[in-house]
Amino acid sequence: MINAFQSLGDEVVSETVLRLASLQSWHSLSYGRLQMELCLNQELIKKWKRMIKREAKEATKGGELFDPSSKLEVKFLRNLIEEFLEQVDDACVLYCERFMEFLIDLLSQLPTRRYLRPLVADVAVVAKCHLSALYKHEKGKLFAQLVDLLQFYEKFEINDHVGTQLTDDEVLQSHYDRFQSFQLLAFKKIPKLRELALANIGAINKRADLSKKLSKLPPMDLRDLVCHKLKLISEEDPWSERVDFLIEVMVSFFEKQQSQKEAINALPLYPNEQITYKAQIRSEWNAFKEHDVLFLLSIHPSFEPLSAEEAAKASVPQRLGLQNVRGCEIIEVRDEEGTLMNDFTGRIKRDEWKPPKGELRNVTVALDTAQYHMDVSNIAEKGADDVYGTFNILMRRKPKENNFKAILESIRDLMNEYCIVPDWLHNVFLGYGNPSAAQWTNMPDLLEMVDFKDTFLDADHLKDSFRIIRFAIVCFINPDGSENLQPMPPFRIKLPKMQKGGSHALIGNKISGVDSADGVSMEDTLIVEAYTPPDPGPYPQDQPKQNSVRFTPTQVLCNYFFQLHCVIFHTYLC
Repeated sequence: MINAFQSLGDEVVSETVLRLASLQSWHSLSYGRLQMELCLNQELIKKWKRMIKREAKEATKGGELFDPSSKLEVKFLRNLIEEFLEQVDDACVLYCERFMEFLIDLLSQLPTRRYLRPLVADVAVVAKCHLSALYKHEKGKLFAQLVDLLQFYEKFEINDHVGTQLTDDEVLQSHYDRFQSFQLLAFKKIPKLRELALANIGAINKRADLSKKLSKLPPMDLRDLVCHKLKLISEEDPWSERVDFLIEVMVSFFEKQQSQKEAINALPLYPNEQITYKAQIRSEWNAFKEHDVLFLLSIHPSFEPLSAEEAAKASVPQRLGLQNVRGCEIIEVRDEEGTLMNDFTGRIKRDEWKPPKGELRNVTVALDTAQYHMDVSNIAEKGADDVYGTFNILMRRKPKENNFKAILESIRDLMNEYCIVPDWLHNVFLGYGNPSAAQWTNMPDLLEMVDFKDTFLDADHLKDSFRIIRFAIVCFINPDGSENLQPMPPFRIKLPKMQKGGSHALIGNKISGVDSADGVSMEDTLIVEAYTPPDPGPYPQDQPKQNSVRFTPTQVLCNYFFQLHCVIFHTYLC
């Protein structure tokens, strides 16, 4: 199943498996969840009614009673999920992990996400997994990570039916609307939640505050609220009798989710002792230079040796006594005499360079601002120890493996940009729409007159380059419009209007030899203007360097790409 849903690009596979992830699967939703999802999208209501009408007509035509639940497409995935939830224990860890991977694949692809996310929410898969024994068990570490990843994709900030990204304002407005509706319901129907109904949303939208307020309700009232008034889950759900499950469902639905942009900006760019530890041998210390990444380590090993059993179970940090790890970036390195080493900023001229003196090195570094803020906050709020006074080892990784900081920083910067990909490449980049939409011939505002300057070595070079685009005639003219019998570069070329927007202008594409309208040959004349460039000056050194490379037709076409308005992206395409 995992391989099938990961191969939706195959037409045969997608035609078969997407039936299991279609709108028909909503027949298995609880009544409250179905009404909630349909009310959010008017187009879905029309589509749902058309589907019901078509299915009823097919059942009548076959002389059968209209029973959607009898179809495989309706109950298959729901039955699969319910079977999985009955098996969540440490006796079938591998199956649970694989099923989590399967659900993640379903929610991470738009064709399957748009109809299956409500089903996953209706069954409350994430809440049940969080409360399972395997999630907290030592053998369920990978399972717990996959559950958290599933929760991430379930709450992903995207419009499931349109495929557009939700802005921070849209996500926040949706949260406020949902919470205000709940407060209005609590004010009218649930007197015991009157304090919650009148409270400021910002003061109660956190998990701990919500759990504390909801725990005041008796179990029966809480079940009635979740199953009947809010209709978040079905009353037939076997977990609906558990108070902790009902509170988890409520909190997951109404708590404020941290936006992806905020979460990424708050993450430190360097690993710490809680994330990773990979021992590396220090080497080439004299090769330190600006922007290299180093690690500050606090190691305090125990004086009592571990027993054989304890040593077998202990992790590497525990065996070595590793307490803290922080990252930093080199600003400058100096030797014992204070001379700059490996400086590429120009402060040390080449003729002034000297080998470093002594064995000591003074390194000035910049700490990670996000990690430093977290550490200082822990010291002020929780009374934690100051880790920056405990470092006793400096560690460096191999340069080829030490580029993670720049990569993570680039990803974070890209996440803060609203639009990275231009509109004309967006659909092609995501795999939607017409693949030829990004071809240069289909681009708007194509240049008709192109100055190729010294691209061509002579007239024959120009003719050979455009012959493959099937121009039968090349006409050379002077700037005044008269014919030029002995043309010399540089050249300006006027592309025929019929070539603009036509896919036949691409190199190697064939075109029809006869125009269907008047029978005139479509092999156009290419107008080439030979002109004299401005005089750069009277001295030999003023003369610009001329091209001596005989470019191929493909390179000539690429040269034209560079002169369009999206030069940066064409650079990569070429």
